[in-house]
Amino acid sequence: MRKLLISLLLFISFNAYSQQTFGSREELNTYIFQDSDFEGVTDGFFLELNEDFKPELQDSFFTSIQSEVDINKILGYLKVMEQSNVSNDFEIDSLLFPVMDQLYANDGVNPVRLPLLICDIKFNHLNENRYNEFSNWSSTNPFPEITKSEIEIKEEIMMGFFADSLINNEIIFYWNDDTYISNKNRVIDELYIVIEGDSILIQKGQEYKLSDYYIGTLDSLNFSIKFDDNSIENKTNHVFLSNARQRSSCGQQFDFTDSSRPWSSLGGLCKWGVDTLHQNLTQMPYLYMKFSVLWGCDGPEILDKPYIIVSGWGPYTDKGIINDNQGWPSSIQEVHDSYNQEGFIQNLVDAGFDVIIVKFTPPNQSVLNNSILLERLINMVNDEKVSNGSFKENIISGYSAGAMCVRLTLQRMEKEHLNGSDEHHHSKLFVSFDGEHGGANVPLGLQHSVSHLEDYQHIGNTGWIQEYYKIYALHYILNAPLSKELLKYFHAETGTSSIQTMGQGPHPKRTAYLQYHDWNNHSKNTHNPGYPAFTRNISISNGTSQSDINFPVHDHYPFPTYEGKLIFDHSRSQRRWEASFLGNSSATPWVFKYEEKSWGQWDIEEEARVHQPLILDNAPGGTTFLSKVGQDDPNITFQVLRRMEKRATNIFTADADHVSYDALYTFTPTIFTHDIRNFDPSQTGGRLDYDMKEQGLMYQSLADANTQNIQFSSSYYGYPHLAHPQDHYTNYTPFDAVFAWDKVNTVHIQSGEVDFEPNGNNGRGKWNQLYSPIRGIIKNFIVEETDFFNAFIQNKKYGWNARSNYIYKADIVVRNKIFAGKDVTERTDFKPVEIQQNSDVTFTACKEILLNPGFHVQNGAHFHASVSNDVCGCLGSNMGVNEGGRTRDESAISKEVFSPNSRKIVDLTDIRIYPNPGRGSVKLEVHEEDIQEFSYLVYDLRGKKILQYNVKGNKTTLELPKGVYIVKIKTNNQWHTRKLIMY
Repeated sequence: MRKLLISLLLFISFNAYSQQTFGSREELNTYIFQDSDFEGVTDGFFLELNEDFKPELQDSFFTSIQSEVDINKILGYLKVMEQSNVSNDFEIDSLLFPVMDQLYANDGVNPVRLPLLICDIKFNHLNENRYNEFSNWSSTNPFPEITKSEIEIKEEIMMGFFADSLINNEIIFYWNDDTYISNKNRVIDELYIVIEGDSILIQKGQEYKLSDYYIGTLDSLNFSIKFDDNSIENKTNHVFLSNARQRSSCGQQFDFTDSSRPWSSLGGLCKWGVDTLHQNLTQMPYLYMKFSVLWGCDGPEILDKPYIIVSGWGPYTDKGIINDNQGWPSSIQEVHDSYNQEGFIQNLVDAGFDVIIVKFTPPNQSVLNNSILLERLINMVNDEKVSNGSFKENIISGYSAGAMCVRLTLQRMEKEHLNGSDEHHHSKLFVSFDGEHGGANVPLGLQHSVSHLEDYQHIGNTGWIQEYYKIYALHYILNAPLSKELLKYFHAETGTSSIQTMGQGPHPKRTAYLQYHDWNNHSKNTHNPGYPAFTRNISISNGTSQSDINFPVHDHYPFPTYEGKLIFDHSRSQRRWEASFLGNSSATPWVFKYEEKSWGQWDIEEEARVHQPLILDNAPGGTTFLSKVGQDDPNITFQVLRRMEKRATNIFTADADHVSYDALYTFTPTIFTHDIRNFDPSQTGGRLDYDMKEQGLMYQSLADANTQNIQFSSSYYGYPHLAHPQDHYTNYTPFDAVFAWDKVNTVHIQSGEVDFEPNGNNGRGKWNQLYSPIRGIIKNFIVEETDFFNAFIQNKKYGWNARSNYIYKADIVVRNKIFAGKDVTERTDFKPVEIQQNSDVTFTACKEILLNPGFHVQNGAHFHASVSNDVCGCLGSNMGVNEGGRTRDESAISKEVFSPNSRKIVDLTDIRIYPNPGRGSVKLEVHEEDIQEFSYLVYDLRGKKILQYNVKGNKTTLELPKGVYIVKIKTNNQWHTRKLIMY
């Protein structure tokens, strides 16, 4: 039987029998039954190991499964087996996690292979006299030895599918020696499934398509088993299945696993390429990759300008395909819809990119395994791209855990390329969107609550049994490989009340994952270890860049205050529960408590305590919702606390003593998504108080950075190298650009704002998310970084990013102009461009190519430059263009947009400098309500002031020589910054 709290110490010597308090039920059982030989007197399952499972509940439960079972009763039966197993060698997770993988990989199109579980168990329990004696035990000494004559037997066979409402007409079922569990030493001779009166013989090890045997809907399955002792068992499995639903026409698949690469067959969201990592005879591949392509303007079936989008755990969508209301990504269409904020993906397509959307299935597998598949996809993309005559470099975005996968994949591919003969990843830009580089956070109080609920199921309570699957789904999510790799603090690593064991830490799987980054460092990423060195790396966070009086992170409702937040408290005569969100560790060093009076004389006191932790629960960053907009139970906090309330009160309509249904927490702290290097928790009491503006990370121009005045910092994003040209990678952040704004928390990935509805969920309260204008600004930030319209080539060494015997080829193709040199942009260090000997580079622009000082071509290198109309989009674009390639989003650029609940209005003043780039003179106009005058400053890229004027009215003319300038405009005591190029 698994422990609730791993690493709990037993603070007693088993020779000192006066001790009455134990750290877990398992420790109590070890003590009170120490004089009994369970291996000798039982058949391996002893029901009194769970003191809650009293004789009347035993009778009720086993009676309830005689007539029929469903998914909850199956889970209850397996839990009885786990809790009563005397040798601790039966674990539900090893049996059910592979089944859960199947359920959560279900997309309504691919087959779902489900085992028929058959458990033929002889359970043992105490006879009435002995049980009554133990129930009234008044001593603190262990129970006396149990003899075989005091043992009685309960038998009840269970069989069924661990699923009941799948909407899928491709259910494959089977049974084998692994799915038949018995301690009765009898063999199955024949097994029949009876559907609508027809009996079908089910052979061991064979697969059967369920929909072949019924038409329409199916509400029950009957089984008949004949054993080798001639006994026959008949059972009914209650289900809600249907094959009447029309199979979706959206989901045509093409196999990319072998040498064939049918790229020309793809196009749109309903055609998927599929590549498989693992496969065996009885299960679907437990990890495979699906990807769709939205073709750019070069036409369908021609892959030449890849933009790869890698999903993480997935957006908060659900199509009713799985048998619960848990939010889960179930299709590539939903991934697209979730990420296509403000038309972002369509903008990429309009810009000519071939957008490849990638989803791993099941979505909770290890980053390490996902990375293997992603590397194969990158190689397939590059092969196809080159076969089409293109050397346009890839751009790869990773969302949440997808960012972790992209980061590791690119870094490993660089090392493999440099140290061997492997191909280059041929990528130029890595976009990390809410990536958990420093770790993700699910509050330890919630983690322990989930673990407690799963471990202490109240078997026999006919109302509570309906909660089994919901709880097990949360347990499955919490203990998935991906969760173990992402979470900064994992519940199994929390300490106890002993001062020697207090503490917190990551799961060993996270430690191992981080070691992979150390192992994949190479000779050319010494300036930025742990990250790919051949790409420009940018990071987006759904949290604030600030930490000042207006944003006291340690006192931000509804997140826990400085002192922490009690989220659950309830007492009964024999039990007490408490759980908290983490605040000041000295004020609330515990995160979960459970006390139980067991067998009348002994106490079980489980306590999870921390020691000088980082205070993550109320940090700035993205908060997470588990289900789609408008659905009940929209966040995981509510789901866990509601289950705790039902468990603790034992009456579903009753209220616990205290429940904080209004509590939210931070899932992706901004400091972690940007992997901030110079944060010192000893200066903040462990709170994640960090001001990116004060640290110089949010400047957009050198002139602003040279002022060292944070009022000139951007409200949205900045380039850390401007203030820290020598050490920003190692001492501040590994990213070349970072996005964060002035909202303390927005919704993870979705970038929505949150709003609390006090009367939602039957008066318990409900969180909803609202539209936020930040979505359009994030979109513009990313699209501008793609350089699809104007390209700014600076601080670039073509050929350096490859091994010496490899010719690195790159095509830079834009719709307007290419600027190359050491002073053409402020987005990166002011260093030259070098076309080295082992490179072959082509510049192609629709209008002009400007090779400025700091552009060098080495002898022996191949460099080509041409101005040509033969470029996709040269004669126009479906996208609006604003200021050098920034996509125009009318709701977020030209006017103020804010929700009715917003208090902060985003600065969206419309300032126009045109033409830009300009020659000789340009117009400067300020379009703001009631504008009567404004002032402006003009700086060169070195921070030298060139011009300063006050203007009456709303427009003026600037005359400047050739160069790149920063124009700062002041309106109504607010500064705005624009970049101007003169040629």
